[in-house]
Amino acid sequence: MEIQDDFRQWSIQSGSQAMIGEYQKTVGRLMKKITPEEMEEAEHIAREWNDTHPPLEVQAEAAEKKGWQFTREYAEHMWKQCGT
Repeated sequence: MEIQDDFRQWSIQSGSQAMIGEYQKTVGRLMKKITPEEMEEAEHIAREWNDTHPPLEVQAEAAEKKGWQFTREYAEHMWKQCGT
C-alpha cells in the first residue's frame, strides 16, 4: 500500500491541509505494516541507489513529476538575484 492509497481510503485530498497534518501519521501506520523481508528489500534498494543511481525509468518519472516545479523555482530565484 502506498501513502496516496491510504489518503484515498480516508478521503484525504492530496496537497490539502488535512493531508499535511496526516502525512507523518500515515507514514507511521504504513511502516508498521511492512514485513521484515520488505524492509530488508527496501534497505537493499536504498543502498544500491545511493551507490549508483535510480533506474532510468524512475529518474524519468521523477523528472516528469518535479521538473516543471524545479524549473519554475530556479527561474524565480534567478529573477530575484538579477534585482528585478
